[in-house]
Amino acid sequence: MLQALQSWKSAKAMALLIVLALAIGIGSATAIYTVINTLLLTPVPFEHGERFVSVLGASFNDPERMSSLTPPDVREIRQRARSFDVFGWMRYANYNLTAPGPPLYLNAVLVTPALANRLGVPPRLGRWFAEGGAEPAVVISYGLWQRLGADPGLLNKSITLDGRVYPVSGVMPPGFQLPLSGPYNSGQIDIWLPLDPSGRGRRENDGSDFDFAYARLRPGVTLAQAQAEVKQIAASIAAREPASHLNFTARVDDLRELVAKDVRPILLLLFAAAILLLLLTCANVGGLLVSRSIARARDTAVRVALGAELRQLALQFCLEGICVSLPGAIGGLLFAALLVRLLVSYAASTGPRINELGIDWRVISFALTAALLAALLSSLAPLWQAGRTLPNEVLSAGVRGSAGARSNRLSRSLVVAEIALAFVLLTLSALMVGELRSLTRVWPGFDPNHLLTFQLTFATDAIPGRPGRVVYQARLVDALQAIPGVTAAGFVNQLPMNGCCLGTSIYPEGPGARASTGEAVSYLPVNPDYFRAIQIPLHRGRFLTQRDTGESPLAVVINEATAKRYWPNQDPVSATGHFNHVKGDPFQVVGVIANVRNNGLDNAPLPEIYLPALVVPVNPMNFVVRSPLPEADLVRQVRAAIRTVNPAQPIQDVRMMTDVIDESVSVKRIASYVMIFFALAALLLATLGAYGVVSYAVRQRTVEIGTRMALGALMRDLLSLVVGSGLKMAAWGIAIGGAASVAAAYFVVRALAIHNIGALPFVIAAVTITIVTLASSFFPAWSATMLSPMVAIRNDPDARWTPDARGLRRLLDGLSRGEWRDTEPAAPDTALMTELIDASRRATSFRDAIRAALESVRAALGAQSALILESDGSGPFRSTISVPESAAEFEIPRDGLLSNRLRTYAAPLPVSAADLDAWQRWAAEYRPDKVPEIETLRRTGVRLAVSLRTSKEVIGILMLGPPLGRDEFYRDEKRLLLGCADQFALLLENARLTGRVLEQEKLRRDVALAAEVQKRLLPSQSLATPSAKLAAVSIPARSVGGDYYDFLDLGAGRTGIALADVAGKGVPAALIMSVVQASLRVLSAQQELPLPDLAASMNHFLYRSTGTNSYATFFYAQWNDLDRRLRYVNAGHNPPYLFRAGGEIEELPAGGTVIGLFPRAAYDEVALELYPGDLLIAFTDGVPEALNPADEEFGEDRLKSVARSVAHLSVEEMSSHIVTEMKKWIQDAPQYDDLTFVLLKVM
Repeated sequence: MLQALQSWKSAKAMALLIVLALAIGIGSATAIYTVINTLLLTPVPFEHGERFVSVLGASFNDPERMSSLTPPDVREIRQRARSFDVFGWMRYANYNLTAPGPPLYLNAVLVTPALANRLGVPPRLGRWFAEGGAEPAVVISYGLWQRLGADPGLLNKSITLDGRVYPVSGVMPPGFQLPLSGPYNSGQIDIWLPLDPSGRGRRENDGSDFDFAYARLRPGVTLAQAQAEVKQIAASIAAREPASHLNFTARVDDLRELVAKDVRPILLLLFAAAILLLLLTCANVGGLLVSRSIARARDTAVRVALGAELRQLALQFCLEGICVSLPGAIGGLLFAALLVRLLVSYAASTGPRINELGIDWRVISFALTAALLAALLSSLAPLWQAGRTLPNEVLSAGVRGSAGARSNRLSRSLVVAEIALAFVLLTLSALMVGELRSLTRVWPGFDPNHLLTFQLTFATDAIPGRPGRVVYQARLVDALQAIPGVTAAGFVNQLPMNGCCLGTSIYPEGPGARASTGEAVSYLPVNPDYFRAIQIPLHRGRFLTQRDTGESPLAVVINEATAKRYWPNQDPVSATGHFNHVKGDPFQVVGVIANVRNNGLDNAPLPEIYLPALVVPVNPMNFVVRSPLPEADLVRQVRAAIRTVNPAQPIQDVRMMTDVIDESVSVKRIASYVMIFFALAALLLATLGAYGVVSYAVRQRTVEIGTRMALGALMRDLLSLVVGSGLKMAAWGIAIGGAASVAAAYFVVRALAIHNIGALPFVIAAVTITIVTLASSFFPAWSATMLSPMVAIRNDPDARWTPDARGLRRLLDGLSRGEWRDTEPAAPDTALMTELIDASRRATSFRDAIRAALESVRAALGAQSALILESDGSGPFRSTISVPESAAEFEIPRDGLLSNRLRTYAAPLPVSAADLDAWQRWAAEYRPDKVPEIETLRRTGVRLAVSLRTSKEVIGILMLGPPLGRDEFYRDEKRLLLGCADQFALLLENARLTGRVLEQEKLRRDVALAAEVQKRLLPSQSLATPSAKLAAVSIPARSVGGDYYDFLDLGAGRTGIALADVAGKGVPAALIMSVVQASLRVLSAQQELPLPDLAASMNHFLYRSTGTNSYATFFYAQWNDLDRRLRYVNAGHNPPYLFRAGGEIEELPAGGTVIGLFPRAAYDEVALELYPGDLLIAFTDGVPEALNPADEEFGEDRLKSVARSVAHLSVEEMSSHIVTEMKKWIQDAPQYDDLTFVLLKVM
């Protein structure tokens, strides 16, 4: 061990890096294991907690849904069951504490004394209430005791709850929770009161009591045996009382599993992700140890040569791994403790037992085990490398010659594994974030903005009788609605998103109603103002009103889920039925509302029925108050309004509805944050691994890179060589990780019930991996290309930094002087400039001026020839002007050898015959595609070349032939040519601009003419028929658009409505539009031509006119005033929206492909019957895709919202309003598609 510690003294930086990496990997896994250990592995904190179970009611129709047990049922189970040695039951309650101190709302639980005294958790102070008596004592929580002053003498005092005095018998220890999990989350319990098992002294209730039991299995009794016994008892109860126990059964659940039931899949996912991160860390550390083993290859070879066996090498490597993994485990425990503390502070209200999270001996053992496994796994790679070491090779050829190739392959394999694991984590994190994003975009069924919520519980003893409570509730609502700025206020027994709900069963009657099998239906008692306050859309019928006084039949409102289950394909308004059984209390449906996500955003809406609060007085009441006032001001005024009704009435749980919705997805939000952290950590480790491998590979190939540069290889080629190797690793990692991600996503989707994941998470992961790998490979490659070829060939490590240091010094000097170029541009000689100007003035065109200037430069520099090559910006460079004139034409690639050389060479580039010979040899061996360009350069006779640059691009190359009487040009001549290059570039650019101005002027005239023609093709005004009104608006993205609409009077009370979107924009699209219009007008004149045949003929005409060069989406409808029917055919166009007068929105589906793309196509016709008030809006894709200055799309949801808000207006007013809203959205942002829509409103 001492020798292992000594081995790290020379590699302290690497040891520190490994410890940090292991601390992140082990700490992440340990933090998630801490949560799993507490929630999934550790028994509940009761005596023999591993044997505790819960007992609840259930239904054969919905076995997963928990239901209440009636007091007689639970007493019978207690008396008959022999599987339990402890049995008791509980019931949630609410109280107002009025003394001592100010009024407080308290969450309470009534619990049978037998259960409380046998939990094995004694109070911190005092005792539990006694068994066998009706002692009206209470036990309070540690938190409430602290709020009341933490006075130990409180045990000898009393508190006042709902006007009654109770002595305090005990104070529970901190963190105590009872129950751990119940039918709904009631928050932290403040007090416990005795529940009489016989039912005597039971509080008057509103019918919403929920009794559930806890029990402890006898030693030796299994959960399955207890379940069978309890189900048998429940079956006998149901057989004895079938009317009140229809489909009744009972369920027994392990209490530990029930507590963690909702979070178990997410915890297992996070633990699997943490293990993947730990494996990735091991791979990363293994790669570092491999690089370290290469430096020690000679030492290892000596040991092998002296007789060291593989097991001795394995022990040495493992001990060295333990030396860094144990500090990593300690750091991981500290990191895990920090993560757990953050989790407890952030997620304290997300579920029970969160306050029990902590580091115990199991967690420490897990961290140490993870450290040992990490040391073992990380040591396998260097051990494999050492085991394949051949002493003779190492000692004779050196480290690089023998170990380099094998270690490089091993390191690349480890990096591929890292990338694959990072890809899996990135995919899963993107999947979780996408699921969270989709949940937050789910419409909850009401408007949550500007909606304040709070809970209020009144003392039933202080307001006895149902009439008095109804009056009290009405006074509270009136007081809230009297607040200035409050538009509506109402209450319900349970807020949306908090889980659903009280249950009953309904039995509809009448023709067409679907028979009930006794399945559960949720019911919510509300006051009439609740619907107006929460703004649930009304689909049919009406809301509840004050006139609904509970007389038989009872007026109720149902949601769409209930309507579809029991009254499919019919209007349920005025339908009747009975509660609980076929002869139960009657009811009548007066309205149907939208589905509300009462059971959470991630659960499908349940069938729900809303009852008047007069029938089931609500206590506690959950109020919703709608007001645009600031939250702080509104809360203050709400409290004041409640005090005007009852000064001693407290309120609690005051929140905005938007906060309620956010909290409903808090578990998935936390899971998403953790997954993002894991993914980023994995991405960082994979990036460092790829960077290290590529850097090492570059160092190994320094001589090869220097040789390539000496032979004329370009920077781009060298970058491609090195970066390509990094991208190959990324490709393998993405391929392997992609296959693993598909399998992982399959299990995650099944476990978390995620829908419609799509390919986006995989694309995001692939793009991210590619980008970071490209970046991590680019910098070592770029550093290598900065080396001088001779330095690279010598492979001098000290000299490698010289070019970088020189470049950095030059950059800093340039920045201090405000300069950015290595070489200042030289000004041309004054006499030569004068000669250039005179030659240009004598010319009759720009081309003649350039030729005269080129002749002057050639003569001044003594060159045998001069040549200018030009490019249009995308194509190759072609010779355009030569002096002396030559019939030969030359062409070189725009991205070829010479242009790339000039791009990185500031001064004129000298090209000798020897250079051309060297280039030709290099190209013949490495790049045969460059040989034709080099041969072309040889034919031009070039000896000096310079780029002709504008401020944006290189537009040409100026070449000079050999100088007269010598081999090369002088330095001053090169400097002179560089100064003239700017003048030639200016002349070329002016020649181009002049030609462009003439072309643009001609084009402007053509466009103006086309715009005028197009304007005349479109209808000039709206159209009105006896039963409908039509209007349309078209805003082209350019002066000439490709959208087309038309209204056609077809006679016999029929009107044709056309809307098309031609692919492309500008004049070509306008010409195609004219073809579409002409074809349509010819075809529509044929009275008996079916719409599918019309669309097929349109497709044929357009295809014949344009081939496959263009196509159009096409929507055509015919409106018949006589029968008010709309027949339409859709050829690949956006589905139009049909706004029904009742508020529903239908998307009319497409019926075929676009027109003009294929020679033959088939289409379908659809017919609809429209009613007065119905509105049809057809639009091109430019409308929802209209962009604002932030590049955000207008969107179909916003279009629906705008259209819904103006549906009551005339079509002219509607079109004007929609255009106004779109212009507000667009502002001054450029648009890339035309905006066109057509409106049809039935009168």
